[in-house]
Amino acid sequence: MTRQRATALVLAIVCVVTWWVVAARVRAPVVSPQAGDRAPRPPAPGTLFDFEAQRQRLESSAAAVRSTRNPFSFSGPERGEADPSIRPGRGAAPDVATPPPLDLEPIPYALVGIVTRRGDDAASRVAVLSGRGQLILVARGETVASRYLVDTVSADVVELRDTATGRVVRLALR
Repeated sequence: MTRQRATALVLAIVCVVTWWVVAARVRAPVVSPQAGDRAPRPPAPGTLFDFEAQRQRLESSAAAVRSTRNPFSFSGPERGEADPSIRPGRGAAPDVATPPPLDLEPIPYALVGIVTRRGDDAASRVAVLSGRGQLILVARGETVASRYLVDTVSADVVELRDTATGRVVRLALR
């Protein structure tokens, strides 16, 4: 323990002991209720502590705002009930044609790497795809398995366009 800490500790102990001694000598007068004292008066009407008036005010406002909505229910109205979002006279929303289901079969290839070929004029990128037990090197504009056309070969992503559906699939390096 350093000298400064020891001094601070002794000073704190002296302060606490002094406080206890002074508090023991000062005696607070004891107030006892006498027979002639009046009972505490009720709060004035309209004040914050007029609990009866506050209770009546809260009950009347709660009765006026009663709601049938359940804030813990996240579903729509039950069958047979009217939809509350439809206003009278407006009618229901027109039926919207549902889009045809998408054919989202997974592509059987994965991007394994990108190779940059340096030619006489400029550099070109070639994608290395793995799938169906083989490695395939493809550049922009070539087709893969006579179904996928290579749209873009960037530094870490290859975009293949499905010629049957027109869907664009992005393969990224892992």
